[in-house]
Amino acid sequence: MSIGLQGLKGERVRVEADIRVDKEQCVIIGLPDVSNKESKERILSCLHHLDFDMTMKKITIHLSPVDIRKSGTGFDGAMLLAAIQELTVQPLLKDDSIRVIMSLSLHGELVPFHGLLPAIQ
Repeated sequence: MSIGLQGLKGERVRVEADIRVDKEQCVIIGLPDVSNKESKERILSCLHHLDFDMTMKKITIHLSPVDIRKSGTGFDGAMLLAAIQELTVQPLLKDDSIRVIMSLSLHGELVPFHGLLPAIQ
């Protein structure tokens, strides 16, 4: 789960991932804006840096609800964790009350982004 902004109001966003054998690719669906579409490169790069073998794997990431536009890079961390959840045998320990809001560099470092404070409030 993550939080997206609609004006200055935070909206809950469910982040799901599916990984299957296909050409290496990352697709983000669920009304993402341009900054979310660029997240796919950051996610693939982070997975490579974490030594996940992404050869012949297609990642499809779904952001819902689909009728609300998702903007900003604050979904990077939630999308990465959803992908890791699908790539590992042991499930990640998580609580349904946790919301992940973070922007990532190509190497997996946290980077600042706009809209963090309104999302938290």
